[in-house]
Amino acid sequence: MNQISISPGNTPNGWRWLLWAVFVIGWTTALLTTEPVHVAQAVLAPPVIFPTAKLLHVSAYALLAVLSGWLIVPGRWRWILLIFMCFHAFGTEFFQQFVPERGPSLWDVGIDHVGIAIGLTISCRWWIQFDNHVPSKTVTPQKLG
Repeated sequence: MNQISISPGNTPNGWRWLLWAVFVIGWTTALLTTEPVHVAQAVLAPPVIFPTAKLLHVSAYALLAVLSGWLIVPGRWRWILLIFMCFHAFGTEFFQQFVPERGPSLWDVGIDHVGIAIGLTISCRWWIQFDNHVPSKTVTPQKLG
């Protein structure tokens, strides 16, 4: 018999991974280039650059955690997503020392982890729901007559 599995939320898992990858690449690029620094200096008043940048860090890592929770990954592999987010925070800060006008900061790594914690809290139902990697619906064609 043919069985067709429908992913939770009716979004194919390939699209979820694509969106996640695009976000990771975009955020990594923003952290490892000087363009965001120039945009902030051109658009924002000097007193609000620092708090805006830190709010962006928290928000971006919270969104990364939400997107990671949205992925359909077996529970035994979910810890890899958490480790990836932590290493991403450390890694991008490390590599910022090689980018002009940027610099590494353990303070930023901590702020990034606050964002991860917020994102995990927001998406905890997804992290638990997809824990067993069981599709929400299985459609089995039946014979007529």
